[in-house]
Amino acid sequence: MDKKIEVRNMILSPKEQAELRKRIIRTALKNLRPDGKVMVTKVSEICECSKSHVIGTWKKYQLGGVPALEAPKPGSGRGSGRVKLKFEKQEKIIKLIIDKYPDQLELKGFLWDRRNIQKLIKDELGIDIILQNLSTYIKNWGMTPQRPITKSYEQQPECIKKWLEEEYPEIKRKSKFEKGRILWGNVTAIKKEISYAKEYVPEQTFVIPTGNYKLRINMISVLSNRGTLKFMLYEGSTDAELVIKFMSKLIGQEEKKIFLILDNLSFYHTKIVREWLNEREDKIEVFFLPHMPQSTTRMNT
Repeated sequence: MDKKIEVRNMILSPKEQAELRKRIIRTALKNLRPDGKVMVTKVSEICECSKSHVIGTWKKYQLGGVPALEAPKPGSGRGSGRVKLKFEKQEKIIKLIIDKYPDQLELKGFLWDRRNIQKLIKDELGIDIILQNLSTYIKNWGMTPQRPITKSYEQQPECIKKWLEEEYPEIKRKSKFEKGRILWGNVTAIKKEISYAKEYVPEQTFVIPTGNYKLRINMISVLSNRGTLKFMLYEGSTDAELVIKFMSKLIGQEEKKIFLILDNLSFYHTKIVREWLNEREDKIEVFFLPHMPQSTTRMNT
């Protein structure tokens, strides 16, 4: 049975829903404020639908473009896209993510995120996989945004409190005034270790074939206040040249000016990085978190 929704006392089929979504976007694009935001109330009245439907449709359009507005294909509802990637296929995708950047594979953007990994799997393996399932794979690969567990031997709560109350609000004010975007930078090492739960089997132990390697790689990333992660994987140590390479790709992918918040790692303060930033102050501005000496960070993977 077709899924139907009610819009202002009208029952719409999936095809009619898609047409309504497209109409909402056409109307929204003609009714944008100077800051780029949609006049939700006006669009809602013109299209005769709820404000929440306008907001939801606009978010779909921003994330997936026109294809995200189309009616779902038969069988594309709950349970679809729950494919299983074989171990060998996962290895292939992981290697491509480590060895290449999206633009080198003719994908959109310069840094890896869920959507271009989804497109990579489609192009390389011919497999459609929904983002929810893909998130599980990326997490198993150790490539998701992580919340660090930090133990500091010399905590400075006064500095942190001052930074949150004085410096960060100023960064937010400046970002809003210049219509920029705040990103939080991080550098970490990720390690892939496969473990399996115990199972009950008759008489003999069940043998699972695995690869004879352990994945250990470094990741430099940024995380937006809305939770959008962009990252780059690399082998070897982190230095000024790699930081510049990452920032170059970052400003090439972002349309707005970037307000980048970083910790006080030494390679961010090198002369070559400072000079590079000074030449691009109209595109990127860097701020530093309070200095926390002698701290150790463990990442949960």
